[in-house]
Amino acid sequence: MKKEILGHTACPICRHADAEVKPDKNGHAFIFCPDCAAQTFTRNEHRHKLLMGHIRPVTVTVQEQTKQPEQPEKPIQPAQDKKPAAADKVPAVQKKQPDALPVKPEPVKKSSWFQPILGA
Repeated sequence: MKKEILGHTACPICRHADAEVKPDKNGHAFIFCPDCAAQTFTRNEHRHKLLMGHIRPVTVTVQEQTKQPEQPEKPIQPAQDKKPAAADKVPAVQKKQPDALPVKPEPVKKSSWFQPILGA
């Protein structure tokens, strides 16, 4: 389950500038550093408030979709009376002839594992 990211701060271990601040199961913030994989937990409300005062909030950037100019639709041309060409005809499905019966390979005669030892 991926947790939402509340913001970013510097990692206290490796000083990575973009360590993630996420909520834990109790709702308190904790730091997760993707660089060194360190996790720093706030165990009470006082520490939680201190950490939340030091984070850079996540900003959501929404890019507006640019509209492409509408192209005029091509007018529908009425069907013309013409005979279908040979390329337009769909070939008839031919029934497959049954192939010869499949040939089973001859079984390979296996020798006993101790035969080379005994010289037989």
